[in-house]
Amino acid sequence: QRQMCIRDSSYNDWLLALAAYNAGSGSIDRALMRTGAEDFWTLSRKAKNTKLRRETLRYVPRFVAITWAIENDERFSTKAVG
Repeated sequence: QRQMCIRDSSYNDWLLALAAYNAGSGSIDRALMRTGAEDFWTLSRKAKNTKLRRETLRYVPRFVAITWAIENDERFSTKAVG
């Protein structure tokens, strides 16, 4: 089942937990084993050695960017909807 609580994730990196939510924890576990990476950014740099989909490799940076933009909406003269 793809649903997971990021708070209860076995990863010590929030970004790996987000990647696991997107790709599945098995995919992320295998990619970590293949690359020896311990964080998302290292894993993304070594992604050629994995079978991770491009969607997953883009999901996390986009999530981070959107979160940052929402938290800093006054810099962009925008307001979050809702």
